Amino acid sequence: MRLAKYLKLSIIILFVLVIGSACQNNQEGGPDSYISMNELRGLSEKGATLDWSDLNKYSFEDTGSGL
Repeated sequence: MRLAKYLKLSIIILFVLVIGSACQNNQEGGPDSYISMNELRGLSEKGATLDWSDLNKYSFEDTGSGL
């Protein structure tokens, strides 16, 4: 009987931990991580000299095409 009680308690604790970790906000950066209109204009003025390193300070999520 005692073993069943500990097993139930362990499952409940595990469930609470999983739900709690799923509800965390893992978003990096805030509103300042967006490109402002002035910064976007500055980047567009670079034209063909624009490089990936110019965008390093902005967070992104690579979604891909799913293929």
